[in-house]
Amino acid sequence: MNMDASLLGVTSQRSTCSAELLSTVAALAGVSKQHTVFMTCSGALVHTAAAAEIKAVVIKNSLLSRGAEFPGCAGSFDGFGAGGGATVARLISLMS
Repeated sequence: MNMDASLLGVTSQRSTCSAELLSTVAALAGVSKQHTVFMTCSGALVHTAAAAEIKAVVIKNSLLSRGAEFPGCAGSFDGFGAGGGATVARLISLMS
C-alpha cells in the first residue's frame, strides 16, 4: 500500500506514529478497527494503538525485552511462527 507522506506527520528523520495515522490506515484498508491488530516492538506504540482503539501485540525483538512487561497489549510473542511466536491463527484469535 502506498501512503501519502503527509499522513506520517514527519518533522525529523524519525517518523512518528499517531493514533490518527493508525485509524487512517485501517480506514484506507477498508478494515474496521475491531478487526485490526497492530504489531509493534515498542511499549510506546502499544499506547498509541490503544488511543486509536486498535489492539496491539508486542513482538519481542531482543533478549532485553524478553522479560519486559507491556501493559495494555492484547498479547506478546517471542518472534514469529510456531512455538510461542506470532502466527496468523493466534492473531485472528485475538480479534474475537
